[in-house]
Amino acid sequence: MNDPKAHGIVVAGMRSSDGKTAVTCALLAAFAERGLPIQPFKVGPDFIDPGNHGRFIESPSRIWTHG
Repeated sequence: MNDPKAHGIVVAGMRSSDGKTAVTCALLAAFAERGLPIQPFKVGPDFIDPGNHGRFIESPSRIWTHG
């Protein structure tokens, strides 16, 4: 995409239990509280996080898998 209006944040960690889900959910809650348009994505094999993401926003998290 070459849309100059497209913005994103990547939350990453070196290993499991680094707090990625906690940080992501806190950001989603803060953005939703401010009325910002948000769409979370989950990359990788763990399919539990999208359910957690959806608890903080009104649309489901999308899952992106490698190719």
